[in-house]
Amino acid sequence: MKFSKPKICTFSLPKGQTLLLENHFDEVYEGSLGLVQRANYQINDNCTFLPNSNIPKNIQEYDIFIFDFNNVEISEYNSLLNRRTDTKSTTEIYFKTSNPQKVFDPRMFVVNRIFEAIYKKGKSVNIIFSAEQETINYELLDVLTRNVSSIAFNTYSFLSENIGILNKFGTELTFPPSPCQYLFEQLAKDLNYKAVFQVENYFLESHDLNLIPLAINNDEELVAFILESKTHNYVFLPDIKGKV
Repeated sequence: MKFSKPKICTFSLPKGQTLLLENHFDEVYEGSLGLVQRANYQINDNCTFLPNSNIPKNIQEYDIFIFDFNNVEISEYNSLLNRRTDTKSTTEIYFKTSNPQKVFDPRMFVVNRIFEAIYKKGKSVNIIFSAEQETINYELLDVLTRNVSSIAFNTYSFLSENIGILNKFGTELTFPPSPCQYLFEQLAKDLNYKAVFQVENYFLESHDLNLIPLAINNDEELVAFILESKTHNYVFLPDIKGKV
């Protein structure tokens, strides 16, 4: 009996990494969490942006999602990339920055939009190369009415508030027994972490979740782990050189 290979969708992996996956899987989509850009205030004190993300329209058909929260390249502002040319509505919404904000980073907004779609699926595996947690307050401007609204997201807004996250940086890790222990030991010199996690037992038990630790730091804090549920599974990993 022949089994079909899973469909994989990546978001913001370093250049060339998705290509390596294509050598082993039949269908791999290279997506993006958006374009991080420097604001340009040469004309006025406001600057408008579009996310410039790349999300497959058939996202519900993919099985495995890989997110890299560490791969960030800041581009110079490009007005052509931040202008709608096919508006079919009486509203036209843009992200807006104002001095002294220097950089527009759409990734937190886009990540949460992606997970809204993923959570509508029946099942998924979500592999996340973790980064430090940060919160961004986005301002949304309707250029026709000039009305401004705001919404805030942090890096891990898609997770339950019962999962604690603390920004912490380091490279020294130990690897408890797990299916990935040998692999992590081989990669140890290429690992660095930027966040640690805390998941209480009562939360796991009340939501019928299973947690498998993969890596802990010298303070016995959780750095990498698998979180299993009946529908959506997560694999949180530290940053790794040559991820695929």
